[in-house]
Amino acid sequence: LCGVDLLILDQRMPKTTGLDLLASLRRRGAGVAGCFPAVILISAFLSDDLRERASRLGVAEVIEKPINTAHLLESVRAVLEGRPPQEAAGEPEAQPARGGRGTRP
Repeated sequence: LCGVDLLILDQRMPKTTGLDLLASLRRRGAGVAGCFPAVILISAFLSDDLRERASRLGVAEVIEKPINTAHLLESVRAVLEGRPPQEAAGEPEAQPARGGRGTRP
């Protein structure tokens, strides 16, 4: 995946989940020599467990559906610039139990 800067994955896909796909890519060594892209995960079903698993896999941000387009674009900019996504959105960090427009795992 060298040359790819960012993956935006949906947690719920027809035959797998975003986190399962991410884990599979990491196991297969898709990020050779530190060139694995940043990841934003999108989900309609946020939970503490999902955030924990996303964090362990290095997800930069988890965004809850329905997606606020402006927030998503700011999160993409922030991740690509190496800034914390919440800082880019200009909003306080969401409470873990509630989710919100976007939360870091």
